[in-house]
Amino acid sequence: MTWRGRASLQRQIDNLRDGNGKLQEPPKGTALHKIWELVTGERRITRNRTDDSKPGSKLTAKIRPFGIGLENTSDRAYPAKVSKRAMDEIEKFITTAGLNHITDDKIEIFDNVKGFKPAVVTIFKPSGTIKSVSASNNKVTGRAYKTKDGKSYSYPFGTNNTTTKQQRELDARATILSTLTKKDSTLIVSFSSEIWK
Repeated sequence: MTWRGRASLQRQIDNLRDGNGKLQEPPKGTALHKIWELVTGERRITRNRTDDSKPGSKLTAKIRPFGIGLENTSDRAYPAKVSKRAMDEIEKFITTAGLNHITDDKIEIFDNVKGFKPAVVTIFKPSGTIKSVSASNNKVTGRAYKTKDGKSYSYPFGTNNTTTKQQRELDARATILSTLTKKDSTLIVSFSSEIWK
């Protein structure tokens, strides 16, 4: 299992593996041990989500991946799941065209795609002021930290739809980030890369 938390802690967890890949137990009472407990299943976190934060039903967007040549994507698209909750709010941030979603009904989706995860942009819209969370209330690392209330939305994106020059993922990210910050400078934006397995 990979812990999808703070990157520095993830690297430390990875370094605890021995030559056989077995995860060694770190010193008890440390933040790393708390992460180890989650990774090994010795401890679980239950979070209560409000109804308006739940993803709800899933929709399928159509995109062209960055990892294949344009000659392989002229008449077919790859499926990319996105929550209905996120799509209901998309116009507050960006358009489907801005994410290079394909809306042409004539473009069909490849069936049974395996090992592909699209690039994703996650948009956090903060609300209120910065607040402190005590160490006792941090269920992950047991450390105090500061945070903001708000809501986040995740959207898959792909390369552009031209047939002359394929857009690189970093260029697409830059374009999306520019669009979002011009729309709302308070947004906090992060990206996850396209993955092929």
